Amino acid sequence: MNGSHQKRRHQVPFSLKAAPDVGVFSGYAAVFNLLDEGGDVIAPGSFQNSIKSLAGKSLPLLWQHQPHEPIGNILSLKEDHHGLYVKARLALSLARAREATHLRSLEVKTCRRRNNI
Repeated sequence: MNGSHQKRRHQVPFSLKAAPDVGVFSGYAAVFNLLDEGGDVIAPGSFQNSIKSLAGKSLPLLWQHQPHEPIGNILSLKEDHHGLYVKARLALSLARAREATHLRSLEVKTCRRRNNI
């Protein structure tokens, strides 16, 4: 190469692992060192202080990041070598939570990140 860095972008699917309880799911809410569509890259360690300060607090699970539209609650947050891992429960009495469950069952991908190599 001529000394310049070449950027290659790759689609990385967001996946969820189903838990035995209906409405409970877990997966990565954020992955480190990937360029997202907004041009941001999340560095390892980015969530540690927030996780510590939020320990023991009830956290809402939001529909599409809308603070006025909670659809459940976050059961646990942890940062590991890959990113921010979240376990949450949908409040299935809410229409939006049922919609999210249905979309999840169809394996609809709603978040994409691109790798910047």
